[in-house]
Amino acid sequence: MPENKGWIKLYRKLIDWEWYKDPKMVHLLIHLLLMANHEPHKWEGITVQRGQVVTGLSSLQKATGIPIQGLRTCLSRLENTGELTSKSTNRFRIITICNYSTYQVTDLEDNNQLTNKQKLLQLNSQYELIANLAENYSIVAFENLSKINKQINKQENVVSADQLRLYKKKISDANKQTNKQLTSKQQATNKQLTANKNVKNDKNDKNEKKKESNFLFEKFWQAYPNKKARAECLRVWNSPTGKFGQILDGQKPDEKLVDIMIEAINWQKQTDGWKKDKGKFIPHPTTWLNQGRWMDKPPELPKRKKLSEMGLDDDIQAEAKEVFG
Repeated sequence: MPENKGWIKLYRKLIDWEWYKDPKMVHLLIHLLLMANHEPHKWEGITVQRGQVVTGLSSLQKATGIPIQGLRTCLSRLENTGELTSKSTNRFRIITICNYSTYQVTDLEDNNQLTNKQKLLQLNSQYELIANLAENYSIVAFENLSKINKQINKQENVVSADQLRLYKKKISDANKQTNKQLTSKQQATNKQLTANKNVKNDKNDKNEKKKESNFLFEKFWQAYPNKKARAECLRVWNSPTGKFGQILDGQKPDEKLVDIMIEAINWQKQTDGWKKDKGKFIPHPTTWLNQGRWMDKPPELPKRKKLSEMGLDDDIQAEAKEVFG
């Protein structure tokens, strides 16, 4: 229980309190403020916190002269309007004064409040500066804004409502501009990334096609018997604008065409022209490609003579028919 020493603070705004004209209500509130602990204390095994009173209706009636029924009414009103809370046991009642620290600020808290107010005034100046910066340099301003914005919003009474609306509008406008800049920048970045990806994909496609083309050339080169000027032949093979490329309408040889080429090479190897003088007259490979020689038609085989045209005896012809049909 508090000692009857020291004093309490009584603010003038008590005059505006809704129960100020009710003497019993004012009497009881001031009495509870006077009796409340200004710091925590142990009492009969419990800790009575700052702003709490351990009492009972009989004790309050003796101390204030207010009848028991009147005390019940007053306490009920104070609880309903949020001035206090009450918890009863079979031996006593613990009354907690809500916002006790608001009523009874210590000297240290007073000093801290003044210091905090000075800080908030400084923050207000920073807020104004950053709001003005945000109007023209939104990206720079927003790096530091969020830290003080939360503190200012907690103490809006430091900044006038009109000022706050002005600052917030500047910040909002700057935020929109920043988002617009970031969106444009992001779109440009995305376009560049897409372009880079497309270039990379095109490059990969070209590499794959080149590998495939070189593989097919090797297949042709292994089949062709006159292996001269391989590098020149490969250049002709890959050129879409040369004679060979024009025959193919600018397209690269595919596997189907190479198979046709190899089939043509195989029957051309059996011709007299390619066999003569150990292949001396086999065309140069680039010449063979540029002339489209894979489209040559193979020579027709000589017609088979009938047995009757061979001048054979009848017996031999009959025997031949049995064997050959």
